[in-house]
Amino acid sequence: MTARPVVILDRNVAIYIDLLRRRFSSLRFETCLDYADIDRVVKTHQPEVILCNRWGMPYPRAALVEAPSVRWVHAMSSGVNHLAPWDPQRVTVTNSAGIFSESMAQYALGMILMFSQRIPTFIRQQQRREWKLVKVAPVQGKLLCVLGAGSVGGQAAARCKALGMHVVGVRARPRPTPHIDEVVGIDRLHDVLARADFVLNCLPLTEATRGLMNAQAFAAMKKSAYYINIGRGAVDDEPALIAALRSGALAGAAIDVFQREPLPKDSELWQLENLVITPHSSGEFPTWEMDTVARFMDQLDLWLAGKELRFVADPGKGY
Repeated sequence: MTARPVVILDRNVAIYIDLLRRRFSSLRFETCLDYADIDRVVKTHQPEVILCNRWGMPYPRAALVEAPSVRWVHAMSSGVNHLAPWDPQRVTVTNSAGIFSESMAQYALGMILMFSQRIPTFIRQQQRREWKLVKVAPVQGKLLCVLGAGSVGGQAAARCKALGMHVVGVRARPRPTPHIDEVVGIDRLHDVLARADFVLNCLPLTEATRGLMNAQAFAAMKKSAYYINIGRGAVDDEPALIAALRSGALAGAAIDVFQREPLPKDSELWQLENLVITPHSSGEFPTWEMDTVARFMDQLDLWLAGKELRFVADPGKGY
């Protein structure tokens, strides 16, 4: 009997492929290291199951979720907007939600403390060999606005609360959330932005969130406020963000996610002195590949047993 194929789209598959082959010896794992080759690999092997990673955009979504043979796609990420839209009646998409929350929360806290302690200013002074005292502003009593108060936002809120910050969450369906002092709907976004000292964007990309942080949103913020995005790049109107940072409408920003990744070398964002750019690294930690593969293996056990999969994503929500 021919072994059932599973296709893996991941440049780092060598880390764990032997583990998968030992654990599931009845399956045949076929690998693909390049977006440009995935359509051919899927058509050749006709898999029902695909495990996929993402390392840039644009993403070859159609080759995965629209392939006639494919019934289940597991994403090695929390967000799945790069796979949307798909027909949930024909293909199931599952994600790795929760695995990256701790790392992303620490990134957010690190950026908040970096800005409050004026570290970018001191680095620039060091580069100029300039000794100049600049007043810092401890975070106690400051207001943090968390956009998207889910797993990542909740973890970040817990750490900021421990330092004496007041946390307001903004989410599509407001409800009491641990570690968050108040939760409001998206209709009150600009009211909260006007009060915030720090704004942390953890939003997934949906039709409702695309371009949500636009010129009006940035104008609503205090000139002394800082903006941090670890959600999705397309939630930001990048020209509006650039204008706000250049004009001084915002004190600064730390951006980890972009509309185009890798960020093009000619992007105006590189030129902004009050912007910290990181290469979609907030979710990085030493064992993340193996942690996501462990979840996939648990899911694959359920699939082979004909049981219901967990962590099923909703194409309308983007997660």
